[in-house]
Amino acid sequence: MTYPVNRLSKHHCPFMAVVIFSLVVSGCSRIVLTATDGIVCLDGTTELRVYLEKTLFPGTGRPVPDKSVTFLANGLPIGEAMTTDEGRAAISCRIPDQHCARFAAIASVRNHDVKAQGQLFRWTRDQTIIVVDIDGTISDTKYDDLLLEHRDDESVPIALSQKTLNQLSEDFFIVYLTARTRLLAEKTRCWLTEHDYPAGPLFVLSGVRQAIDRRREKRRILRTLRRTWPNIRIGIGDTSRDAQAYVANKMLTIIIGHEPSDDFNDNTIQLRNWKTVSQFFSANGDLLKDPDQLGAIIDQGGFLRMPIYPWKSES
Repeated sequence: MTYPVNRLSKHHCPFMAVVIFSLVVSGCSRIVLTATDGIVCLDGTTELRVYLEKTLFPGTGRPVPDKSVTFLANGLPIGEAMTTDEGRAAISCRIPDQHCARFAAIASVRNHDVKAQGQLFRWTRDQTIIVVDIDGTISDTKYDDLLLEHRDDESVPIALSQKTLNQLSEDFFIVYLTARTRLLAEKTRCWLTEHDYPAGPLFVLSGVRQAIDRRREKRRILRTLRRTWPNIRIGIGDTSRDAQAYVANKMLTIIIGHEPSDDFNDNTIQLRNWKTVSQFFSANGDLLKDPDQLGAIIDQGGFLRMPIYPWKSES
């Protein structure tokens, strides 16, 4: 069975209200420093970013500007920057040690040191990059636990999502893009690690206000990433907002749901579950692995093989 990429198709998925993130994360205000994961080019160059904020009720953050942040790799300083009005400090630098997997940042506020760590990932420019949503796509999320507990022990992986993504990570780079806010980033990283998902940079939204309009924010983040990494060509999600953000960035869009729906169009491929996602990648492996061929199909139209009876009920 073949599928025309430029054929319209639609899908309906229940809307997971992102305003739930406005629940209380912490009742006490404190200064926090959070790091965005870094992607290192073959020559060792990368851009590192952190955000300095004062957490506010109900779990939102207010930027802390005009503070010096020192960045470190392997315990050694690699750069310094001042936080902006948005609380952001960023440097462009070179990571000399190709085995260095994390960087650190430290800021001094009111005579107290505030620290953060981020992951480092090394990408080449010849592999296709897959962007994966989290809530409803790979995680059956229990929001009370995610938001209010120190650890997210109740959210469970969606069936076969770990196995499929680990298989795909052998041939593709994986990125996680979620409507969760920065204050949930470290908890999200821990959940992905504890449930054996393949390593990949995590990108989150800055706050509750941005999470409410996650379609626009995800589209903006993807647009920024694709300027440096144009091989970001495939997006996997579960909502129309995911689809709109992927399609707007000229990405092959895969939406996972329980039944076909009319809510999706514009190059959206609808698949029932992660089993059919695995079958889809197996059927189109060579083409999907080649970012140039895949880009030509997305831009000019073409055909991809679909699993036979992807919506047939399973016992």
